[in-house]
Amino acid sequence: MPTPRLWSWSLSPFAGEVRVAFAEKGVELELVEIDPRRRPPRLREVNPTNRVPVLEVDGLAIRESSAICDWLEDVHPHPSLWPARALGS
Repeated sequence: MPTPRLWSWSLSPFAGEVRVAFAEKGVELELVEIDPRRRPPRLREVNPTNRVPVLEVDGLAIRESSAICDWLEDVHPHPSLWPARALGS
């Protein structure tokens, strides 16, 4: 599998969540930091809303931090990002 590419902005809490998830999993990541005042044209190609975070992997663009973290958990289940069971269950 090629190295996933994450479009990010250092001050975005949503992109930060994804960066932390990848770090916790120990999964290598190519980070593309953008300047939100000068968004590169390629960003709009991978995300029509022109927002970060966006993960590019295997020709697929995954948008939104929760969807990216769900994908990461599916592809790299260990160590788990989520608790084994919900509180109160």
